[in-house]
Amino acid sequence: MGKYIKDNLFLIISLIIITPLGFYLKFYKGLYQNTINNRICDLFYVTFWILFFKLIFGKVKSVKIVLIVFLATSILEIMQLWHPPFLEYLRSFYLGKTLLGTNFVPEDFLYYIMGAAIGYLLLLTKDKI
Repeated sequence: MGKYIKDNLFLIISLIIITPLGFYLKFYKGLYQNTINNRICDLFYVTFWILFFKLIFGKVKSVKIVLIVFLATSILEIMQLWHPPFLEYLRSFYLGKTLLGTNFVPEDFLYYIMGAAIGYLLLLTKDKI
C-alpha cells in the first residue's frame, strides 16, 4: 500500500462511509423527513468538506481546515439571502442546489457547528491512529 493511502486510510474510509450516508439521508423518506433531509444533512455536508480538504491539504493544521470550512459554509448560508439571476440559475441544477443551498435558515448554523465539531474529532482520531 502506498504511503499516501496508508497515511490517509482513516480519511478515505470515513469519506467512503459519510458520502453515501449523507446522500441517503438527503433523500430519506419517513419519520422526521424534513429535519433529516434539511438539517442533519448539513452536519454531514460540513463534515465531508473537512475530511475532503484534510485529505487534499494534509499538511495544513486541522483546526485551520475546520475553521475555513465552517466559515465557507456560513458564507454560503448567508448568500442564500441573495437571489441574483446567475445564482438562481446555478441553484436550478441539483448540484448547484446541493452546494449553494436555496433558503436561508438561521438554525443551519447549529448543524454547521456540530458538523465542524464532528469533523474536528475525526481529524483528532486520525492523528492518534
